[in-house]
Formats: sequence, C-alpha cells, structure tokens
Amino acid sequence: MRLIVFVVLALVLFSSTSDAGAAAKKDYRKIGDCSKKASMTCTYKYSVDGEVKGGEDTHITANVDIFCESVGVFKNESAVRYCINVRDAVGRISNKENNYNSDTEAPIKHLDKFFCFAQSTSSGKVLGVFHPKSEKEWAVNIKRSIASAFQANYKETAVANETDSQSKHKSHYKYFSEGSKQIQERRIDSRDVSVYAGKASIEDRKGTLYFHEHDKLEIDSDRRIQFSEGKSVLELGAEEEDKATASDTNDKAVPPLGAISDYKLKLSRCYKPPRKDLVEELTAVMASHECAIGDILATINEVEADAEAMEELSDELPSFDETVKQIQKDTESEEAIQLVDKWRKLLKLESKNGALSGTKAKLPQLLQRLNEIETDEESSDERVLIYHLLSSVGNLESQKALLDMLKVHSSSSLEVTSLLVEIALMPSVHSSTVDSLISQYESLESDDYVANQLILSLGTLGRHANVEDKIVKYLSVKLTSAMTPEDTSVLIHALGNTASKKIIPILEPFISDDTYQSYTIDALRGVSMDGAVQKEFTTLVTESLHPQVVLEVVESLTFPFKNSLYSFKIKKDYDASQDLKSALIRAAIKYKEDELMNSLKEYFTAINDRTSNEILQEGLESKNIPNHPNKLFVDEVLTVQRSLKNKGLIVPEEEIQLAWSHAYRLHFLQQTQQKAHNCQKGFLLRQHSPQFACPEVTFFWRVQQLYGTRLTYEILYIIVRQLEQQLKIILDNIGNDEKRKRDLIRGNAVDKAEQL
Repeated sequence: MRLIVFVVLALVLFSSTSDAGAAAKKDYRKIGDCSKKASMTCTYKYSVDGEVKGGEDTHITANVDIFCESVGVFKNESAVRYCINVRDAVGRISNKENNYNSDTEAPIKHLDKFFCFAQSTSSGKVLGVFHPKSEKEWAVNIKRSIASAFQANYKETAVANETDSQSKHKSHYKYFSEGSKQIQERRIDSRDVSVYAGKASIEDRKGTLYFHEHDKLEIDSDRRIQFSEGKSVLELGAEEEDKATASDTNDKAVPPLGAISDYKLKLSRCYKPPRKDLVEELTAVMASHECAIGDILATINEVEADAEAMEELSDELPSFDETVKQIQKDTESEEAIQLVDKWRKLLKLESKNGALSGTKAKLPQLLQRLNEIETDEESSDERVLIYHLLSSVGNLESQKALLDMLKVHSSSSLEVTSLLVEIALMPSVHSSTVDSLISQYESLESDDYVANQLILSLGTLGRHANVEDKIVKYLSVKLTSAMTPEDTSVLIHALGNTASKKIIPILEPFISDDTYQSYTIDALRGVSMDGAVQKEFTTLVTESLHPQVVLEVVESLTFPFKNSLYSFKIKKDYDASQDLKSALIRAAIKYKEDELMNSLKEYFTAINDRTSNEILQEGLESKNIPNHPNKLFVDEVLTVQRSLKNKGLIVPEEEIQLAWSHAYRLHFLQQTQQKAHNCQKGFLLRQHSPQFACPEVTFFWRVQQLYGTRLTYEILYIIVRQLEQQLKIILDNIGNDEKRKRDLIRGNAVDKAEQL
C-alpha cells in the first residue's frame, strides 16, 4: 500500500507548502440550497494511468459520486459547492520486470471522508476545496486531481487563467458543438505555466517539458460534464531528446519528479438527490473547525517527504570508501554519476533536517577524511570528490573547509581550479567566505593564473543576493585601478559573472571601446534584457562595421536559453526591445553571415517570435523589404562620420555619398542576379500559376538587347553625326578663305560654265 501512495503522490505532483489550516467559514458563505435538478447525485467512472520517471507505472480506477451541497459566495465570487464521494478505488502497479497481474491489484483505502469544492458559476473554475483537517494528504491530493477534471470554461474565452492540481497556468481553448453538447479542447505548454505543484522549478523553461495532449471535455446544456479526459506531462530538467516515458530511467541524475498522468472521467448515471439530513450534517461539518480549506493545487508535507527520501538514500548508498572505489573504476559511467548525485542529495537533506535517528551524519565523516588525506598526493582524486560533495552542502562549516584547502594547495593550479569551481557553485555563501577570498586575492600577483581564477569565482559568487553589493563594489574599485589591458579584461569578465544589474553603469563606457568591446558584450549577457543595455546594444549594432560584433550581441540575447551557471538570476522575460530586434535583422540581412543568421533565428525561435523570423527570412530572400534610396539620409551620414571619427578618420559627406552610390549600384546588381538565378528554380511554376513572373530575367534580356541591335544603331548614329560636324567645320573653313575657294572652284567644268 505504501508503494501505491508514493506513486499517487508523484502523479498528482507535489507542492512545497500547504494552506490546509485556514478556516473554511471565512471563505465560503452559504446563500441557499441547490435547485432540485442540480442536487441530483451523479456517478462518474474515473480512471488514471500514470508513468513516473525512474519509478513504477500505475493504473487507478474508481467510482465518483457528486452532488450539489449548496449555493453561495466563495471569496466574493458566486459559486456552487459540490461534494464528491470516492468509492471502489483500486490501484495496480507495474514496472519493467513486473507486468500487471492479480497479485499487484490492491484497494485504495482511506478515501471515504468527505471532499467538496467550490466552482464559480460564471467562469467554471474550481475556486477552492474543503476537506477534514485529519484527512491524509495523499488522499486529499487524489481528490484534488478528480476535482480538476470537473473544471470548464463557461465564458468560452480563447485564453483563461486557471489552476488545477498540477499547476497554475494559462489555458488555450477551442470550441465546437455536437448537437446540444459543447466540446471544449484545452492546450497548455511550459510557457503558460506560472507555478508548478510540488518542488518544481521553472527557472530553466527550455529544460522543462510540460503540456496537455488531447485534453477535452463535453458539457451539456445544464453545464453538466458528460466526459472529461486529458494527458498531462511534466518533466523537470529534461533534455530535448529525453521525454518522460515508462521506459525512461533516471539516467541523467534528474530527481524523479516528472510524471505522465492520463485521466478519464465519464458520466455513468444520475439518480435521486442525497437525503436532506445528510446534506445538512455535511454543511455543518464544513462550517466547523474540523474542516480545512485550501487551493486545488496539490500539496506535500516536506518534513515527511524529506525523511522518506533520506531513509531510501541511506539504504541505497554504500560507505564512502566503497563509493570512492566504484567511482575510480569509471568516473564517466552513469552509475558513478548517479552515485555522486545520491550523496549530494543526502548531504543537502541532512544539512536541512539533520541526520536520521539512529544514523551518523555524513558531513563530519567527510571532513574527517579530508583532514586525513589533506596533503597526500595519491589521494587528489578523492579530495576532488569531497570538494564536490562539500560544495553541494554550502553551509558555513563546509565553506570553511574549502577555504582551508585553498590555502593548503595554493601552489597547485590544478587543485586550486577544482576548488574554485566548487566554491563558485555553492548554493549559498557566507559574507565571511567572501572576505576570506578577497584577502587571499590581495596577497597574489594580479597577473597570476590562480589570481585570475579566484577573481572570476568571486564574481560568480556575486549572484547571491546577500553578498551581491559587496562583490560588485569591490570589483568596480579594482577595475578603476587596473593597470594593464589584461587586468581590465579579467575584471570585466568577473563583473559579468555576477549577473547583477548594478554592473550596467560600470561597464557602459567599455562598450564603444574596441579593445574591450567583445569582453563587455559577453559580460552583459546576464543582464542583456535590461532596457539600458539594449539601448547600448542597438547603437552598437547600428554603427558596427563588422558582423562579429553583431554576432556577440545576438549570442548575449540567446544566452539565457542555454544551460548557465547564472540563469536563475536572469529575468523571465527574454523578449528584446523592438528597436534592437529591428537593428539585428537589418544587420543580418546586410552581412548575410551564416553563423550570424543561424544564431538570430535560434533566438527568435526561443522567444517564439514568428513575426521577426519571417521578416528576417523575407529580408534574406530580398522580398517585401523596402529598398533604401540611392542616397544616404542626413542621420545616416552623421552615423558613418561618427564611426569613422572613432577610427581616426575625417571624411566629408561628398565622399561618403559617392562611396554609397557605388555600393548601392553593386548591391542592386548582385540582388538582381540572385533573383534571376532563383527564377530558374521556379520556371515550371509558370505552367500552374498565371501570377508567376520574373521581371529580373526581362531586365537582363533588355540589357542584352541594348548591347545588341540598339547599341549598334546608337553607335552608327553617333559616328554619322561626328562626320557631319567635321564636314561642316571643313566647309566653313573653306568658305572663309577666298584663295582656297578659287583653287577649289577651277577646271574645265567651271570654265565652260562661265562661258555659257
């Protein structure tokens, strides 16, 4: 039975807190009884199939009786309060080695207590649930998931903000009718979710798989659910190719919180209302202090869940010596990775809750072992493993141990690097730890390898809110006093590691400096969604003369979508300003560099911006993009002059316009040639589409004709005109010279003419 309870908890998806202690009477006020038709008892057949990542598969069936208890107001919203009775519940369990059979079937008990929910009369949402305070939490969660199946969208809006047993989210609806019944189809994906039930994190949306598949319900004219069915998938930290299926194992060290839930709820029959005295008794119980009210979102008792997890980990883990031996056999194997991950989980849970009764805490054992092998050269691998485990704890004792080892091994660059990486990855950091790191940095030479690694790790610790101000201020002072370009570059990088908005005014002056431009863009990745940063990026992209600079800006925008040490510090809204996106599109069309275009497309896809992607594609194909005039505008000339001035060149407007004129003509020729070449691919379309046309082919044909017949006529015409002009000049010269005229007008013909 304990196994079924665990699986059901995973199916309904746990949450981190419970509000079940609130008094019901403060939230619900009864106004009257239900109508005779609405108060009828209806029986539904309910079933749910579940697949839990790294665990068992389940199949649960039950009969659910539901009736209207009263009409009232729940938190200032008109509502109907329905009550359900779950009976004949049976669960079956399977796994890879064990198929379903009669031995694995078992009745699910302790579901006989009352459970009611308030449903809005205007929207169809479940506003809250009512249950006994003494009810087992797993039983309440099962009933929450059933109540979720009764939700509908009475307003018939395309989008609705809703909450069910698994998440708070936006639902996207489609509607169609079948006779007197309406079908509502609902879709949800990970971008629509604001809060998950359970210890779920939404920091890395790209790695979280969540959607509803074939989710629909049928409602009759009386707003009664005829059937409701859906399939929901939640997979935390999933890789793109790693979907949550029954065949999956926990091979990526992902906690088994992911689950598939495939449910069906179908109306079986309706019959007479429940007895009036039973309804009155139920109403009285819900108005008493024995009743708890809560949200429909599933809950969990963290203390009990942690204790159960610690017990399971303690049973599974070998001794530390045996762990070291297994890992040393093959450090890259899946078994080794899972083994280390289990140690990390147990240490975190012990740090939070203390060791289990009757067991020894693991942290003191690790610290003792670390002291024993502190300087043993042959035990370096074992020390690195202990560093990794201490880092996952992150308490002051483990931080002090890591700092002590940093001083002991300061001459070993390899071991120092391992230590600093683990220090940077600590889940929390004490202010005294930062002071110790600063003190150690001051004792080193600034150009020393260890010093550079230490300052970068210190910057990464700035992502913790309690030490953010101290670290940013210290790095800012060091940047101001930096003596060499190398020191400046390292400190810019360290400031970027903080992912703090406070670095923006510090780094803004370096954006336009060619020496530090790429370092600064890279450093601003963690805050690339800030308005001031985007304004600087827009100017930079507009004035840039090199595609590599534009590529770095695009990568800074794409950065939050990649696995990152600082991704949790970055804003959830990754959509850049329209000005910056337009500037990036123009730059991509201008340079046509494959890497730049692919990165920009990747960014637009990540933010689901189809419009920008289409504009970019059309621009690359030279369609529907307005042509720039053959003369630059005044502001464009000023931009070019400013950019050239930064390079030490002063160029007058006339030369810039002349250069643009040549570039414009060359660009026009290249674009027209490309279009004419593309026409060859679509030539066969002319047989099927009367709109098919290739004016570029006609253009080049006319040019060819010009260089043929028309050009010949033009040349002949020019030559004749030249001959005429030359003859006219010669005759004019002769006409003005009497002697030449007499010499020319002589001979027998002239003499005879005179005689006649």
